[in-house]
Amino acid sequence: MTQTDKYKTLAALIRGYFTAYINGIYDAMNKQNDGKITPLTMKTLAMEHYENMVGGFNDTMFFIISQLNYSLDEIEKQLKAMGAGNTSLFELMRMACRTDEMFEAMTTEYKRNVTAILEGRFTKAVEHFKNYTRNGTEDPVDNELAIRLLVRTVMTAYTMGIREAKTGKATLRQATLIGLLTENMTLILHDKPLDTAKTDRINTMDEYIRYVCGTDENIYAMMDEMNVTYENIIKNEGIISNDDMAN
Repeated sequence: MTQTDKYKTLAALIRGYFTAYINGIYDAMNKQNDGKITPLTMKTLAMEHYENMVGGFNDTMFFIISQLNYSLDEIEKQLKAMGAGNTSLFELMRMACRTDEMFEAMTTEYKRNVTAILEGRFTKAVEHFKNYTRNGTEDPVDNELAIRLLVRTVMTAYTMGIREAKTGKATLRQATLIGLLTENMTLILHDKPLDTAKTDRINTMDEYIRYVCGTDENIYAMMDEMNVTYENIIKNEGIISNDDMAN
């Protein structure tokens, strides 16, 4: 099975959480459905919703980051050993990261993304590839797991943002979601920004997704996890449609 770097995946997951959360708030509040967030709007949203945005990070990302480092059985054993009911979120996130090196990387990426959003911007691909925290040694994770965790992160955080806006919106904007997924998937499956000479020649979303994902296996992992996560969102969050025209 094809693999990617674990620290590279971690950085994309953290960026994916924050970009999706802010976009969820914006889409819920923006009647034009244009998907264009100005720097001033982003700053305002980040400051007004800061507490719940950063508070939701630990709740959402604990289990996702844990799966980068443990099997499901190992996570359960770790939680039992720690007495999770009496364990702080700080300690749980340390456990999720497994090593001091990954915990430091998680903290650095968290701060980088929060700082950027408070400045009214998302980190660009060029900046991300240049600056994301590397371990310096080979630390692989299967592509399928990385893709599924990213899909789960983005769709969950986007839904959280919609709920945070408290507008009564109960739909997901497909264009935003696909954009967030492909944008952040690129950071996992590629080593540099996409070649604009190639993307300029792409005419359909299916072609673009294939270029980002690279293989049928990666496309299947993305689409299958989207379906699974969407069903969970319907069940747990009351989202009634993935077609924004239903609103």
